[in-house]
Amino acid sequence: MIQNQLKPIRLHSLDALRGFDMFVLVLLHPFILALAKVTPDCAFTQFLHHQSTHVAWEGFTFHDLIMPLFMFVSGVAIPFAFAKFRISSGKFNFDSKRMYKRMGRRVLLLWLLGMVIQGNLLGLDPQKIFLYTNTLQAIAIGYLFASLLYIYFSWKIQIGIAVALLAIYWLVMTCCSSQGWGVNFGDGSYVFPNNMAEYIDRVVLGRFRDGVSWENGGWSFSTWYGYTWILSSLTFIVTTMTGIFAGEILLMSRNARQALLRLIIFGGTMLVGAWILSHWIPIVKTIWTPSMVLLSSGWSILLLALFYWLVDICGLKRWVFPFRVIGLNAIVAYALGEYFNFSGITDRVLYGVGYWLPEGWYSVVLAIGNSLLIYWVIWMLYRNKRFIKL
Repeated sequence: MIQNQLKPIRLHSLDALRGFDMFVLVLLHPFILALAKVTPDCAFTQFLHHQSTHVAWEGFTFHDLIMPLFMFVSGVAIPFAFAKFRISSGKFNFDSKRMYKRMGRRVLLLWLLGMVIQGNLLGLDPQKIFLYTNTLQAIAIGYLFASLLYIYFSWKIQIGIAVALLAIYWLVMTCCSSQGWGVNFGDGSYVFPNNMAEYIDRVVLGRFRDGVSWENGGWSFSTWYGYTWILSSLTFIVTTMTGIFAGEILLMSRNARQALLRLIIFGGTMLVGAWILSHWIPIVKTIWTPSMVLLSSGWSILLLALFYWLVDICGLKRWVFPFRVIGLNAIVAYALGEYFNFSGITDRVLYGVGYWLPEGWYSVVLAIGNSLLIYWVIWMLYRNKRFIKL
């Protein structure tokens, strides 16, 4: 039992892991795509290219881990954020009105920023406003409900709720069915567009869903957009909750070695569970299936264990310092990578370099220049101690 409030703890490995996630997405990803394009006969770069692209539907690559890892990390941070309010095991003492206002503000800002980045909100075009279709909005949902569950329920009940949410998702996908838009939905289908998650999104979000276009005087659902959000919110919450469980392990273990061992066991168990569950429920990140939750959370936990060992146990903070710089302004890094295009600046600065390079390699140089420019912006924020948090 905890008799006194815990002192706020800054977990350097968590900042580094968050930064690593954004480094791969924002800085490394464009470089790999450009490099693979000019080296089509190189097996290694083509392997990197495969791991840097989403699978078409069923399966999993490293690029498919980016969004779940971001969500998982937000969950890990929750126990540390609430540590100063904890007065005993499972009990907290804080100003409820102020805390809920803070949580609501964060959810609202994440939601609006997600609409700006993905839905062209600032374009003020009613035909291009999408309500729920972005990573930041998924994080907002996961953060909100996982935080409330963490505050009001013991860890045993939280685990039971997480299992129940996965079961509800499976029951809806398996036992429900419907028809519409010339498509038969449900009856255990996990393919596009016949799954129930797709049907629920079409009914609930309608024209405010991404991938919907105005054609011949009416709204038409595209054949290329299969991401789902409403039913998948259940599994978004579970992904965030696995982060909370990992955070509790780090916060409540007797020592660092015990915490590391528990993380490794936890992550390994999740991967085994994913393998077993995948025999009945396919691993599909697009619709966030329960088996994908277990798989992505398992790898996320093991990555956290790796960074925890390197940074907080071995003390190799200098080795991951560039990641930590990004991690402390992860939202800025994400927004810069998703919303801003610096190619015009890099092209002007590096103009003429392409004449000295083999055909196609100038695009690789531009990708590197673009990544360095984004990092420079983030570095300047860090240097001036400006940290943008929602």
